[in-house]
Amino acid sequence: MRLNTLMMTIGTFGALMVACGTPPPPDTDNDPSRSDLPRIPMDLEVDDGLNVEMNDLVDWKAVSSLDEGKGKIKVTIGDPFKGTHGLTGGEIAVFPSTGPPAIVTEAITPDENNYLLPFDVTPDAQYLVQVSAKKGKAPYKISFEVEVTPKDPCEGVDCGENAECQEGECVSTIPADLCEPKCKRNRVCVNNKCEKYCGGKCPRGEYCDKKQNECVKDPCYKKRCPSGTKCRRGRCVEKPKPVGCSPACGSGYYCSGSTCVRNAAPTPTPTPTPTPTPSGPSSVRGTITLIQSLGGGKTQVSINKGRKHGVKVGSRVNISGVGTFKVKEVYGFRCQVIINRDASAVEGASRSVVIRP
Repeated sequence: MRLNTLMMTIGTFGALMVACGTPPPPDTDNDPSRSDLPRIPMDLEVDDGLNVEMNDLVDWKAVSSLDEGKGKIKVTIGDPFKGTHGLTGGEIAVFPSTGPPAIVTEAITPDENNYLLPFDVTPDAQYLVQVSAKKGKAPYKISFEVEVTPKDPCEGVDCGENAECQEGECVSTIPADLCEPKCKRNRVCVNNKCEKYCGGKCPRGEYCDKKQNECVKDPCYKKRCPSGTKCRRGRCVEKPKPVGCSPACGSGYYCSGSTCVRNAAPTPTPTPTPTPTPSGPSSVRGTITLIQSLGGGKTQVSINKGRKHGVKVGSRVNISGVGTFKVKEVYGFRCQVIINRDASAVEGASRSVVIRP
């Protein structure tokens, strides 16, 4: 039923009642153009009713939403437990505030108590709800709710290059553990920046777990171990035997195990009668017997060839994959070379060397 046709019917019926000498009772919600129409609060049920015999044959109510989504008008006529009600020839309809046509309508039948009218709502728009009947009377309950349409939080968000929007925030698409240029030693890449492990310092009783880059509880904190043992992972274990000599042995000494031992005085030997030197290669092949870090990027290398093999101070030693270096100290059956490389560079190389006296 169009809104203007319905209003003409209501006016004609009221005029007939007045002509018969019985003025109709006041009805405040039968005019959709009123600015003070009763409003249905969101998610609250409102009680009302229609009584055609008392000239109450149409009710108008207003609803609005602050959000965009699916609106729902729910109407329960009469007592649902009885299954019937007294209204006939009516309908429930939802109109935009601008008037007909209706957005959604539902015919009222005496054997149906519950009605649901879904329709799309937009923010701050007002809608008019009509409940009408041609015969009978019955109470009803009416409510309004809105199922809000989820809004994309990234709508309209521009994150630019190397980033994407996630939950409304711009997040870098570059892996957090990727730093250009690469981080130096004792630095870790966090959120594309080189930082000290664990922020540079851990609280007392904790140590820095570099794999996780987190401070964790130190199980050895305040734990006392017997002499000759040390705490490792919360347990007292025997101290490892030292390897190499620290500090490095001085001139006239060599490292044996972890102790510096004085070189024995060479035993005089008779000068052999010179013999012609056979032709052949002038190089001597030897083997690395000890690699000792001196700190500061320097390493001492001991080789099992010495004065007895023709090696002299200044002889050149070639360590495959590392480089060629000069002999610094020579003894009877061994010599030493000091190189400006970390011990790890030598440990990964071949133990065989070539010495050119």
